[in-house]
Amino acid sequence: MRKSVILLALFLLPIAFSSTQAKGLYIGASVGAAVTNGIDDEEGVELDDSGTGWEALAGFQFAGPIGAELAYVDLGKVSAEGLGFTEGLKSHGVQFSAVATVPANSPLAAQARFGGFAWSQDVEFQDDTTTIDDSESGTTMCAGFGVRYNMKSLEHLGLTAKWTRYFDVGESSELDRDFFALGATWSFGSNDTAE
Repeated sequence: MRKSVILLALFLLPIAFSSTQAKGLYIGASVGAAVTNGIDDEEGVELDDSGTGWEALAGFQFAGPIGAELAYVDLGKVSAEGLGFTEGLKSHGVQFSAVATVPANSPLAAQARFGGFAWSQDVEFQDDTTTIDDSESGTTMCAGFGVRYNMKSLEHLGLTAKWTRYFDVGESSELDRDFFALGATWSFGSNDTAE
């Protein structure tokens, strides 16, 4: 997964040095709460279904409201302990999304995302007789909403707040993951909308 992000950076680097091509290019990062849905509470089991998630992304805003993003996303770890066992699930992956920004030519705008998520999940389980340390991978869909604000005082900086849902992550678990995040973007072109 990290190789994909590195390859993306190497691909976009030459574009960043060309002002005509780089006008719509941006990079960004977000951090926030990753929450897992659909885990049933059991008596005597201590469950931790939320943690810290983060993402690093690169995107391109085409003319008009449509753009595209490629991101590496870490959804943190889910753990359960009790009744003689411990279990942990750690998920991460690469996300590709189409992004709609409305209104496109406004410093403050709403955003919607829809795309795919190539996930990888580390599975840990241990009880008195069994120890499992395995990994699984697959693809699924993701979708979300958020807001973006392009700063007026700092020409290239934007701030974002967003929610993204990743559907059915995991081969055995198939759990939905929610990511609530605050982040920042840096545009290689100027924030024309913020002038």
